[in-house]
Amino acid sequence: MTLILTPSASITEATEIAEASSSAARISLTALVNIANVLGVSVDNLIYDSVVHARPQLEREIQQIVDSRDDYELRVVKEVTHSVVDALRATNKSRQD
Repeated sequence: MTLILTPSASITEATEIAEASSSAARISLTALVNIANVLGVSVDNLIYDSVVHARPQLEREIQQIVDSRDDYELRVVKEVTHSVVDALRATNKSRQD
């Protein structure tokens, strides 16, 4: 992972980021929020890959994708989504059999 700190990042913030990225130790919520603020992301985005139940974040991302689409593009997204869901269901069913 490459970290790029903004000029406004303090030494403390940079240290927290370095420590968090180089160890498996637990960090405080305050440190996590500070890191997210320095990186300009939400805590949700920061821990997204380690969250077991990421549904709210996924729903927000999907909503952001479809919000900027016109009617035609939205119709295509719906059709593709249906196709993908059908394929996933068929795959899951065949794995269970």
